[in-house]
Amino acid sequence: MKLAAAKEVAEHMGDFNAEIIAQYYQNTMDGYELARELDKRAGWSDLTMDDVEQLDTMWSAVSDQLRKAEKEWFEKYQIKPPLPDGTRINEGVILGVDPYGAAKYLVKENDCTVDNRFLVINFEDAVAV
Repeated sequence: MKLAAAKEVAEHMGDFNAEIIAQYYQNTMDGYELARELDKRAGWSDLTMDDVEQLDTMWSAVSDQLRKAEKEWFEKYQIKPPLPDGTRINEGVILGVDPYGAAKYLVKENDCTVDNRFLVINFEDAVAV
């Protein structure tokens, strides 16, 4: 997933090696931190501010790759929610399945009085109480 994301980012940067970007990227890095790591470890000392801005999109590109893989897995294995709507779990009450994420519940948090505010909880993390 990191390599696929790095290929997207490198494509916008010109002639940069996606494998090296993927090798040094860590999930908590922003573009500046990744640029510093590439400078230190790969000798990429001529990065511009535009390059740093493109590197800053790695987190988003990796997240998109992960969501895509989760959706494919969800559809391939026809995952069904193990708990029905209305089930109380540690975090609150399950209101339904998240329409935007794969294998995730929308949960009304305990004691929350704000309309349209939900937690998003993975199926496997939801524990009935």
